[in-house]
Amino acid sequence: MSILTVNDTVLHAKPLPLNAIEKDYILQVLEFHNGNRTHTAKTLKIGIRTLQRKLHRYGRSEYLVNYGNGKTTRNVITPSHPEVLN
Repeated sequence: MSILTVNDTVLHAKPLPLNAIEKDYILQVLEFHNGNRTHTAKTLKIGIRTLQRKLHRYGRSEYLVNYGNGKTTRNVITPSHPEVLN
């Protein structure tokens, strides 16, 4: 088993599956945008529904609000890091 490193920093003792890396990255971007799904989707260049499905699949319900009509969403009004949305 080899050690993966970036700039002499040990990342993992073994390679991770691509879906685990994707999940970690999406959640990091979401945290960067303070939970704002719209800004996160724009930064990742994916649709908001794609992001919602992924969050649902990850079991991250804290980013989804159920309005009782079968739809889940979350509105975050505060803009975060608009410079990355260009």
